[in-house]
Amino acid sequence: MSNISPDYAYYKITGADVITEMDQFYADRLSAFDKIKEFGETKGAQNFFYGSFVSGYAFPRGEIPEGWVRNRYVRDNDAYRPGLKNKKCSEDLKIFKELPLIPNSGVLAEILQTSSQRIVRGRYIRSPICDKHGDLHVVGIPIDDDGKHEPPKEGCELMKMSEYWALIEEYGDE
Repeated sequence: MSNISPDYAYYKITGADVITEMDQFYADRLSAFDKIKEFGETKGAQNFFYGSFVSGYAFPRGEIPEGWVRNRYVRDNDAYRPGLKNKKCSEDLKIFKELPLIPNSGVLAEILQTSSQRIVRGRYIRSPICDKHGDLHVVGIPIDDDGKHEPPKEGCELMKMSEYWALIEEYGDE
């Protein structure tokens, strides 16, 4: 969690079941990223753009695979994906469509049995966030304008901000 914010209540995960679910969440995320990256590398991509799914790949200038098109829905980025109507990249399109979804804050909210989004300061939508410091999982649950939040399920222990800052000092703001 690189953006430490007073808009979040921080919890350490202490329950064995929740720890197992969080470990699986991270493993699934890493697996999805690896598969997405692997496909991109076979096409010469340097990076990829994503939300809960891959939206496109970045290529060195002039090295875009034949038949690939710019994804106009990715703002301010040169994200390319296989074209829908080009036979030259139909196999790429088939693979692209089968790339895994990336577990995101919605999945995290399901694990924690909390709300997936809160409106903060009347306009910012916040979602649960997570990080791992050493062997300790930490989640941030958004606090709304009234100073309230929906606590996660049993097995999550509310941290004092001083405890959270001590973790950041010990492990760094990863």
